[in-house]
Amino acid sequence: MKTIKMSLDINNEEIEVETTTSKRNVFFWAMYDLANTIYSMVIVSLIINRYVLVIGQVEYGLPYGSVSFLFGVVALIMQIAVAICIPILGALSDNVGKRKPFVISLTGIILLFTSLIGFYHDLTIVLLLFVIANVAYQFSLMFYDAMLPFIAKREDIGKVAGFGVAWGYFGTIISLLIMLPLIRLLNDMNTDPSQGPVVYGYTGHWFTFVLPMILFLVCA
Repeated sequence: MKTIKMSLDINNEEIEVETTTSKRNVFFWAMYDLANTIYSMVIVSLIINRYVLVIGQVEYGLPYGSVSFLFGVVALIMQIAVAICIPILGALSDNVGKRKPFVISLTGIILLFTSLIGFYHDLTIVLLLFVIANVAYQFSLMFYDAMLPFIAKREDIGKVAGFGVAWGYFGTIISLLIMLPLIRLLNDMNTDPSQGPVVYGYTGHWFTFVLPMILFLVCA
């Protein structure tokens, strides 16, 4: 594949960017978007908040509002930490000149720590595992997005980015295909005591967390 060197005025270094767009590279790049959408949809959007609410109420006897507030504080601190670290990691990415090894390593962290969540009903451990996994997820997105100029020529970047987003929506569909049968077979969780007994439902089984991570790995 042809490359061209262009100078960066910031540090007078040279980087290589693509002058042709490889369909193979674009496909595998977009597949990672599909894969990480499975994590963000299943774990972040559908499960973790409610899972923490159930743990706090069932295992610790805490009121709904207190557990919800605790999770909100943890999420806020996590996002502040990510916002502080992202520019630093961006500079590291530019200096090292490699993104893929970081994406692979961070993906391994996401898969491992997310899979472990379902084995614990301890509030501290679950929150710690989630924070580590989700911080790794946020960091991986930064390195993943930074790969785009190195797999597509300049005039194709918008089109390729849109292709990645489209594949991400397929990840959403796959996520729903995973969750709906589990909810139907194992029952949904209930986090609101005013609606009945607070129960884990399908999240009381470890494979609810492991199965999406297996699909993440396969698709990535």
